[in-house]
Amino acid sequence: MPLMLDVEDVALMEKWLDPSFREVENFKDILKPKIIMPIKVTKIGRPSNWDPIDDSFVIRVDA
Repeated sequence: MPLMLDVEDVALMEKWLDPSFREVENFKDILKPKIIMPIKVTKIGRPSNWDPIDDSFVIRVDA
């Protein structure tokens, strides 16, 4: 599961991108595997071609 940050949360983004920020406990909630926004996925054949081989579907937000 990739880390997905809310880019509209300016304070979070500033902390995440600040190399001098050391209070990592502030990130404990975002480091849990959780879907925070719907994701549309499509199975593809070869990554070099990006040819869909199945219907797309949506992974819903975790409650």
